[in-house]
Amino acid sequence: MKDDNDKMLQQFFSPVAEQHMADNGFSQSVMNRIDALDDRRIVWFSRIWTVVCSIAGVVLLLLSGVLSGVQQVGKTEVLGFINSALMLVMSFFRHISTLNVSDIPATMYLLPLAVTVVFAFLAIRNESIEIRN
Repeated sequence: MKDDNDKMLQQFFSPVAEQHMADNGFSQSVMNRIDALDDRRIVWFSRIWTVVCSIAGVVLLLLSGVLSGVQQVGKTEVLGFINSALMLVMSFFRHISTLNVSDIPATMYLLPLAVTVVFAFLAIRNESIEIRN
């Protein structure tokens, strides 16, 4: 059936494929411009422009006073943030260590297994469909 569709499409488009549209050299000028993009001068200019913009960005960052605001945050806030993050992690592990495995319902063990089986079935099904095509 696929071959029949391909044959019909080729028959339908064959008169159009033989026609040529005059574009007054437009296609060739586009191709020449694309080829010019590979020119080493353009690559060199692009790299220089990237460096200039990066330097300008750093200078504007320094002149805007953003760094002075960062310095005002100080060590106490940073250390306080680290301390609170560590306390959160420690409380999580403390909660995990007191967990009783017998309190977990059996369906919680079967749920990941069921999801894995479903995804495996879908993967096998997709592979068999691709093999047939």
